[in-house]
Amino acid sequence: MALPVSDPEELVSHAGTTPHDLAKDGDDKKVFVALLSGKDCECLWLQDRTIRQLKEEAQQKLDIAIKHLIGPDMEPLDEEKMLAEENVMPGTTLTVVAVNQAAEDEKEAAECRRQERRR
Repeated sequence: MALPVSDPEELVSHAGTTPHDLAKDGDDKKVFVALLSGKDCECLWLQDRTIRQLKEEAQQKLDIAIKHLIGPDMEPLDEEKMLAEENVMPGTTLTVVAVNQAAEDEKEAAECRRQERRR
């Protein structure tokens, strides 16, 4: 059933447009944080926000321990730097290196979790 539209140009098609593209074009200031499994979350982009703050938000939303975030240049991001310093702009997708994936053994994973609790 077609919707009655007097001007066909009033219809907006997002076919072929990803949520990332829509966020980049809109007023939303979002960064996307994704697991290799495809699960992802949206996090708030603010100019005065650090990578660590973004990582903490993503950990909470994804319910996992994150060891590193990988940036658009495929390099681990420095948690002390601001988002823009690491070339993380609205609409950027970051990749997660989760503790469970990165740990070579349970001891290393436990140490990573202890460090996260201290922060």
